Amino acid sequence: MLAMDLGKTVNFENAPVAHADNVLDTNGEVDVQVTRIDLLNYWIESTGNYDGVESVVRIKMIYGVESKIDYAAYSDSTMDDGKPGGGNSDLEVKKIVGPVVARTTIAAPDSVNADQDPDTVTQYFDADEVYPDTPKTIDIYFPTFDGTGVDPLDSSDPLAFSEIAIANMDIEESMIVNGGTLKNGDIMTIYTEAVLDAGETRFIKNDPWLANDGGSDPTDDELGDAYFSLLADANGDWTVIYLDSDTIIKGDIIIEGDSNVMFICLGELDFDGGSFSNNGTGKVEFYMMGGNGDDLTFDPGSGNIGDPDASERLLFYVQGPKTVFFANGANGQDVYAYVFAPESLIDMQNGQTTLYGSVYGQEVHMSSNVSIEYQGGDAVTETLYYTMQIDYWE
Repeated sequence: MLAMDLGKTVNFENAPVAHADNVLDTNGEVDVQVTRIDLLNYWIESTGNYDGVESVVRIKMIYGVESKIDYAAYSDSTMDDGKPGGGNSDLEVKKIVGPVVARTTIAAPDSVNADQDPDTVTQYFDADEVYPDTPKTIDIYFPTFDGTGVDPLDSSDPLAFSEIAIANMDIEESMIVNGGTLKNGDIMTIYTEAVLDAGETRFIKNDPWLANDGGSDPTDDELGDAYFSLLADANGDWTVIYLDSDTIIKGDIIIEGDSNVMFICLGELDFDGGSFSNNGTGKVEFYMMGGNGDDLTFDPGSGNIGDPDASERLLFYVQGPKTVFFANGANGQDVYAYVFAPESLIDMQNGQTTLYGSVYGQEVHMSSNVSIEYQGGDAVTETLYYTMQIDYWE
């Protein structure tokens, strides 16, 4: 360090890599390179030699803050009623409480009762909360499961997940649940605090990038994405449920216990008259990982999907181009959740249903008197901690 030329300065500007050589003003050489992976991740590598000794130091930096949701609906492109032809394209809303944001156009209706209390009127829309043509300054962390750490569908997997058909049942461990229909009247109860038997396990959800081999460069697929992996641990705080094919929920899913539950869905997921409730204090995350057409549908029936005053504990992450459909439910039950689908169409026709939470999609359609009540920014998609670690040394 004493031999370094303090006048040698290289700035990032808009380049992804800053590189400096010839930084010593005496015998020896040091080459320093800083690579910006994305807004939160940097690789720092230094190769040097002095008096015939060469060493390489590689440091990974991850920094960030909680990513909170502060809007009722956000579209990465347009927002309108989605109806084809030359008809009225204005959003059809019953009540929208919270900001409505799009990167391009918003077909906003005229302000309806905007100066009145939204709890005392039958129609409410505040034109002052509409933000079209918004540059992409909204930085929402979207976690991507890279499959590392658990693949129960692989017959060679040493964890030997139990496999069971969806039915009226209790679940006390991570498990493969064969897709099908949870019938009306059936109840699937997941006990997250159950005592595990030998061979059963739970998981730790790693922070982003920890799945990457610290001694190797990130691949092209990894650049710019925030990945997480799962680490098997009997004391882990995540129970993992694999829904291995298309699943229809006509019955009820209940979570008991204060640990977390992750559903990894490899097909369609349709809440068709069914309900979902979390009686504990943990978080529940659904990952829609199937192919194009493996869509997500909300059509609550006998009960709500989610729990009042707890929307931030039910999160849906839709990976890839799909359709997220909020049906025009006739039963008046509600959805308490946050839905993140940055590559998907979100088609909302929830005339008798209120979404308490937020939606984020590539495109957002609202028709049939949509109701959304933004819950005040309590939902946190993930916390990225300020960290620094040495990944490689020789």
